[in-house]
This record gives sequence, C-alpha cells and structure tokens, in this order.
Amino acid sequence: MNPLTHPAEWFVELREAYTELQQRRKRVAGIYQGFASELSHYCDGETARPRFRPKDLATPKQVPPLTALFDGASDIKPPQQRQLVSIVHHEEWLEWVREAAMLDAKEVDSTRRRREATRTIEVSQPMAGAWLRMLPTCPTKRIRTDEYRWELQRRSGLYVTGPPAEVAKLARRRGVPIDYLGDHFTSKGDRKVPHDDSMRVWHDMAQASATTAVVMGDKSKPEEYAMYNRGHTLDLGEPRQGKGGCDRVIELKAYNGLVAADASPPPGCTLRGDTHAFGNTEESLIRANKGVRARGGAGRWSSASGTGRVEAHQGAYHDAIYVKRNEFWLVIMNVFGGLNAEGVRLFKLYKDRAKRLDRTEYVASDSAARKFAPHWAQLLSAAIVTGDARRSLRAVDKVRDDCVRADAGRVLADLSPAAGPPGPCGV
Repeated sequence: MNPLTHPAEWFVELREAYTELQQRRKRVAGIYQGFASELSHYCDGETARPRFRPKDLATPKQVPPLTALFDGASDIKPPQQRQLVSIVHHEEWLEWVREAAMLDAKEVDSTRRRREATRTIEVSQPMAGAWLRMLPTCPTKRIRTDEYRWELQRRSGLYVTGPPAEVAKLARRRGVPIDYLGDHFTSKGDRKVPHDDSMRVWHDMAQASATTAVVMGDKSKPEEYAMYNRGHTLDLGEPRQGKGGCDRVIELKAYNGLVAADASPPPGCTLRGDTHAFGNTEESLIRANKGVRARGGAGRWSSASGTGRVEAHQGAYHDAIYVKRNEFWLVIMNVFGGLNAEGVRLFKLYKDRAKRLDRTEYVASDSAARKFAPHWAQLLSAAIVTGDARRSLRAVDKVRDDCVRADAGRVLADLSPAAGPPGPCGV
C-alpha cells in the first residue's frame, strides 16, 4: 500500500492537506523574507534591526515533501505536530498584525502612537508571556487578582474594568479625558516601580550562579559605585565577571513602548515600535547610555538607509565603556514583560553559568518551573507586569482622591456665598 498513490479517501485528504500546509509555510516565509529587508539602522552606526517577526516557523527541512517521507529508503523523520501547527500560528499572527494596523488607521483620536500595532509587537517579545505560565504554587509566584486582571486586559487591548473604569467615568464627567484602555493611569504612575521590582529579580538570578557578590547600585550614594562608572550609578555590577576579568556593568530599563501620539524622539532617533521590536525605546536608550560618535553625511540621519549626519552624544556609561573598559550590558524590558535582544543574551549567559553552579531555591511544586530558565523567566516577567499594575492602580486611587476632594470643594463653595466658582477635578 503506497500512501502517495492509494485512492482511499483519507489518504487523498492527507496528501491535499499536507501539500496545502507546505504552500502556506512558503507564503509566510516569503513575507518574513520581506521583513528581514526592512532594516532600522540606529544612529550609533553599529546596530540594525530587521522588522520583527516571531521565531520558530517550521523550516523546509522540518516539513519535507511526502515523497521524501514515503519513498521506502529515506531516514527523514516525519514532522512533529508543533512544527505543523507553527505554520497556522504564524499565519494568525500576521493576520493580527494586519488587523491592528487597520484599527490604528481608524483611531484618529488615539492618545498613543499606532497603539494596537505597537501593542502587538510588544506582547510578542521574548518572555512577555512567561508570567501567564506561572502557577500560584508558592507565595513568590502569586499575583493579586486586581493586578492580574489589569495586566491581562492591558495585554489583550481590552477596556479596563472595575475601579479603573469607574474612576475613568468619574473623571470624564468632570471634563478630564481619561481613556478606558488604561494608558492614562500607566503614564501617571511611578515609573520606578517596574524597574526596581525587576532589578531585584535580576540581582537574585545573577547571584544564584555567581562566584562573587553581585552589586546593586544605590543612586543616593554615587561615590561608592564610581569604580564601575563615574557620572551615573549602575544598576547591577559583577566584579571581574566580564570578558578578560573586567567588571560586568548592567543598566536595566523598564519602559512603556506605547508612546504618546505627539511624542518626538531624540536627535537621530526614530519611532518604529509598530513594526520593530523595542522600536520606540531601544535606539534612544542606546544613544542615552552608550552614546554615539559624530559622523558626517549629506542630510539628516536616515534609519531606512543607514546614511546621513549624526551629532556626537556622550552616553551615561561613557566612563565604564571607554575609560574603565568594563563589559557593559543595556537590558531593556517593556511593561508587558518582554525582553530586548541584549537582555535575552544576558539571560542565556546566566542560564549557561547555572549549569556549573546554581543556588536557586526551587520552592514551587510545578515541575515545569523547577529549572533555571523557566523559573527565573516567570519571576522576571511577573515582576515587571505586577510592578506596572501596582503603579497604575495607585494612579487610579490618586485620580479618585482628586475627584473626591474636588467634589468636597464644590460643596464648600456652594455653602460659601463669597467663594468663587470651583475648579475642575484636578488630575
């Protein structure tokens, strides 16, 4: 019985469905090939990022022709189910990107620049979904219900519900245009909370496999950390753990990639977060921390061609990189838990180092998370998103308090004939 020629109905269906999947994989791969040519050249002159696309699309070798599988002499393994399913998943992701761009084109009054397309890219970054796989099996892996709801709605692009929605209605009735997607509350929250929470996780993760004490910088005492970098206090430092025995200096950034609609980038930088990973934050942060050299050229810097004039800018870590010759890492996280390429490389460095020494206390009963990479990926992702949720919900409380005080002021004004008209709700 030859599956390639047998007339049985289910053999015919198998051949047709498999051939169709191969064609669909080719179409997706062709689109991704076009993405690879859409480079965004950063003003540092060294970094170029292709348009973002998720990984793990099945390769032609993983989905070979049926003739190669059933010729009777081939040793090629049949494709695994996850490899076949990856084709469908990538098709759906591309459709999601297309629909998000269409929605942005209709939302002319949005307070965020190409919000839905940018959100699509942000939540597709490495580790952005790790917190969703975290089971509440121990205190360190439990998330409050209100914080979980907030982040799930933000990740999914839904209107916020509960107290945030009620407070938004309360403020809008008083003439304050607060959106129902939570962007206003996130932008008004304390920006340090996601950064500080994730920095503690990075510190503990690094310390779990380090042979020396990992230093956590204190910006109130810059003189104590000038040995690593003068002029700006580092976030984390690992003495003599860099290449050649130099110090490893790490700067952590937790940024919201959903920038304001009227945002303008620093000189030489571009906003491309709706198509490129960390396209609204990474280039400007490289300029601010690593610095850029002056380069001549005709006209302004073009991120599309990688040519043009660039003005010199000294980065915050100029001393660490060019004077002390330390090993510098710029780790960028978005508020959805995603990690930039340099952060992924540092995470893998710690993962590989943990094969030799690992002091991690695996307290969770979840067997899938009793390994270094999934354990710390879940904690790191959760630290960022819960930190973002806490600071945003605190901003909700502040707006509610402001509205209550404004209402109290109106009551007092009504009772006092000499008083002038009350002001609007201060938010």
